[in-house]
Amino acid sequence: MDGCYVRYDAADFIGRADTSTAYRKCSSSTSHDGAFLSSRDGVLGELQAAAGYKLSTSGTVQGVAQCLGDVPAADCTACLAEAVGQLKGACGTALAADVYLAQCYVRYWANGYYFRSNSDNSGDDVGRTVAIIIGILAGLAVLVVFISFLRKAC
Repeated sequence: MDGCYVRYDAADFIGRADTSTAYRKCSSSTSHDGAFLSSRDGVLGELQAAAGYKLSTSGTVQGVAQCLGDVPAADCTACLAEAVGQLKGACGTALAADVYLAQCYVRYWANGYYFRSNSDNSGDDVGRTVAIIIGILAGLAVLVVFISFLRKAC
């Protein structure tokens, strides 16, 4: 499940501030367009100021941020600031990026892009299309055989 993670530890972590990185992913596609970067920075600025759950849109960029439920507002803000800093630093001009810290996550994406990872699904689409075409051709072949059987029987 995208956007879902489980945390377990021998030490008690409930209610304690922790901004260690659990997971980070940056898209391989990038953009140096000033409008995109401005929109991205606007979205990340709004998300960084959120405490709890926030969905934001600016221009061609959308984003979401959330803290775990047991995180106090001040720790949530600090966690989101760290996550936004990591996205900007590590992912640079990526069209989509995720960072999951121990107590929060931040994600942004360009419109129409929402995280196509390195294993783009276009191969699945081609396979599905080929399977449909083969199925239709096989159905037509069965229909032709059936009609020719009926002609011989009549």
